[in-house]
Amino acid sequence: MPQLKHQVWSSPDGSSDTFVIASAEADELRAKISPTDTLVFEFFASSYLEAMQIYHGWQGWEAYKPVPNYEYEPYTNDEYHKQKSTGHDVPILSD
Repeated sequence: MPQLKHQVWSSPDGSSDTFVIASAEADELRAKISPTDTLVFEFFASSYLEAMQIYHGWQGWEAYKPVPNYEYEPYTNDEYHKQKSTGHDVPILSD
């Protein structure tokens, strides 16, 4: 199952965090909107649900509550290869 890299960036004064799936688009947007933000946490997850569970745990918040009746699909091989092609390191994809 593919895993994608997720990142948390923090403003210089620590007043706000930005949580993203690492991508060329996210890198470009962050450079324009908040170029002084610092990478504070990076991790891999195999779905948005898993990513939110990890992020909530890292923040020290209560457990992430999934949206009722929403299907949390695992990330796809296409999403994995797109992220890998942007130069972000990703775990080796095993079949």
